[in-house]
Amino acid sequence: MVLGESLYISGKYLDYDKKLVEAQSRIASLSAENESLTIHISALANEAKKDNDILKTLGKNIDIKKAFSKLKDKQIDEALKKVEKAGLKAIEKFKASDEHHPEMDFSKLDMEEVENEILVDHLTEPRENEVVPDAVENAPTDLSPSSLP
Repeated sequence: MVLGESLYISGKYLDYDKKLVEAQSRIASLSAENESLTIHISALANEAKKDNDILKTLGKNIDIKKAFSKLKDKQIDEALKKVEKAGLKAIEKFKASDEHHPEMDFSKLDMEEVENEILVDHLTEPRENEVVPDAVENAPTDLSPSSLP
């Protein structure tokens, strides 16, 4: 019986030895996979941190732009109020001046047409020391003393 028990124990030992080798192989494989996943998680964590930093920066930029827009809006509102006040003062000053004629209605006046008319008048008026084309055409061609009046 001792021999049978000895064979039985030796067989069990060989089975456990085989299972140990398989387990150690799986442990090595899982350890390598674990290390790979740990490196990957670390890289993703670093990337997430960088993305969060960028997100914070973008958030601050948006806040700055919002504040700047509010400031611009406030300045525009203030400028519009000043323009409105200045316009009202100018109207009151004009009404109080001697140049005001209440019977005149300028609301239907075409400013583009007025500007064109002023431009045409300006171009057709002779200036000092400027030769007028009619005067040139009517000028005598013989400038001798006997032909002059």
